[in-house]
Amino acid sequence: MSKIKGRIDNAAHTGRIGEFFAMYVLERYGIECHHVDRSGVDLWCQSYYEDMFTLQVKAANLANLNRKDRNPEHRYLYNLASQKIADFYMFIALDEQRVIIKPTEELGRKLSMQVHPNKFTEEAEKEGLDLLRNFRRVSHPLGQ
Repeated sequence: MSKIKGRIDNAAHTGRIGEFFAMYVLERYGIECHHVDRSGVDLWCQSYYEDMFTLQVKAANLANLNRKDRNPEHRYLYNLASQKIADFYMFIALDEQRVIIKPTEELGRKLSMQVHPNKFTEEAEKEGLDLLRNFRRVSHPLGQ
């Protein structure tokens, strides 16, 4: 059993689960997507308007942050240290099966992010998925 726990209880496995969960959520919402093995991009997706966009997936389970002289706090912790080249980021709370979507430019130069559990709401998820489904690329490559 310890071999299995070691295999599933690591960042790479959590990331893989997140990528496939993201595909499930997106496809269920009518957003076609393809899993890709590219640095800084996990999914290539197509909006309702047939415009392509890229998505970086970040997944986490709830973490307990033990603070000196305070009650423990609960947060989802995401590593953002890799180069930000995708159009959007999807943050997943795996244990709640909820997502938040942010345009990459909103993240700026952050190297990590902590998200309070109460931010993962049905409304926030729908707002983010609507953003992706209705995405329109302002300028098309090759002048199309």
